[in-house]
Amino acid sequence: MSHDDKLAEYSRQRLGGRNLPADLRTLLLLQWQRKAAANGDTDPLDAMGVHLFEADESSDLLDHSYLNDQDRADPDIMANVAALTSTCEHAAFVARDDDGNVIGYWFGPEKVSIEDAPLVKLDTEGQFTLLEGITLSEALLGNHVFEDVENFGRFKESFAKAGIPIDADSWDELVYPDPPTDPATFHEERYEENRGKAGLSS
Repeated sequence: MSHDDKLAEYSRQRLGGRNLPADLRTLLLLQWQRKAAANGDTDPLDAMGVHLFEADESSDLLDHSYLNDQDRADPDIMANVAALTSTCEHAAFVARDDDGNVIGYWFGPEKVSIEDAPLVKLDTEGQFTLLEGITLSEALLGNHVFEDVENFGRFKESFAKAGIPIDADSWDELVYPDPPTDPATFHEERYEENRGKAGLSS
């Protein structure tokens, strides 16, 4: 399958047919080329320990395959699982960081365009957090280095060499998103609703 075909399949399966943002396209090609070459070369993703999901790749944070029979018998746990599922239906997760958290685009119930969608992280504790930055690359960078200005500059240069310019010079300069609906709030509301349906007290 050609790269163009793989990118089209990625758009269909991972992004619901939406256009691929330019930096995501570049990062996918970098990852595929690195895997094909297997020559030890590094790129920003590799250096940060970030993995971009393949079109049909799953994650236990998203498919809840970590649940056991005891978990599934617990109405509170399942109320949260249902809330997580409902929230994730309004997002498209495309990356996993070196801590196992997943990162992607938050469309919200308003279905904002992918060009305007902020980046959201679902962590291994089941919490949703909006990330600073207006592109996936900025969000990944900020999420990795936080206030380490020297490290920020090093990765900024690495992204630039890969053809992805980043205007900010530090994490503090990255734009903090303000979407119509906050994913953490949306998740909490769905959780409380599901608890109520299960007959659990708030």
